[in-house]
Parts: sequence; structure tokens; C-alpha cells
Amino acid sequence: IYTLSLHTLFRSVETGKTYHLKVEVSGTKVKCYVDDELYVDYDTASYAEAESYQVVSSDENDLIIKLINVTEEARTIAVDISGNISGSAKAYQLSGESLDDINSIEDENIIEIKEIELGDLNGKFNYTVPKCSATVIRIQK
Repeated sequence: IYTLSLHTLFRSVETGKTYHLKVEVSGTKVKCYVDDELYVDYDTASYAEAESYQVVSSDENDLIIKLINVTEEARTIAVDISGNISGSAKAYQLSGESLDDINSIEDENIIEIKEIELGDLNGKFNYTVPKCSATVIRIQK
């Protein structure tokens, strides 16, 4: 998984300015553009056979867990975060019926973001991610 942050691309991001973002995917190649300038040219071939992916990061307030399921079945993932982490948590989930689902001008609600209150979580828990989905879990520190 390659994470792209505007803050890593620019020295500053202007509040109120609109940026044109474009992502092109062809086979295992991913190209990301900001205002028509290429910033990422990445080959995901080493990840091509994976069924799920995860990334853990944090910001000033939250521990952030990103879970991706590219299969046609829900997957339960065991989360084990070392350290004394516990706090109120929310999940933000995008999922579809198939990997081919896409929003369009005609139907912009095929894939919608769903906010889920998870209550208090500690450093070890199981989370079931739906088929064809991306989930971000934010646990307050």
C-alpha cells in the first residue's frame, strides 16, 4: 500500500485552494497526479496476490488503523497493538458489492462512507472488514 499525503508533496497546502487530483491504475502500475504534475509512479506487483492490507499510523490525537479487503468475502482481522492503547474509537468504512463498483455522475451513491461508533477499544481486538472494502479506524489516545 502506498500512502499519498499532500503535505509530503508540497511545502505547504493552501487553505481554500482547489487541487486537481488524478489517480491512474493500469494492471499493477499506479500513477498519482496533483494539478497534472506526476508525483507518484509506483508498481504494486509485490502486493498483487495479497487479499488484505493494513497500515498503522498516528497523529496528535489518534492511533489510525487502515484495513483494506480486496476479496469477495468479509474477513476478520486480529488487531494487536503493543503498548497501553485504549480509548473511544470510530470506524469510517467504504465498501461495495464488487471490486468493479464505482460512483458516477448518474449514481454517486454506489459507494458511500459509513461512520461506525466502536466504543472503547484496547490494544487487542478483532475487526471484521466487509468484502471489497476500505476501513479507517481512529482510536483516541
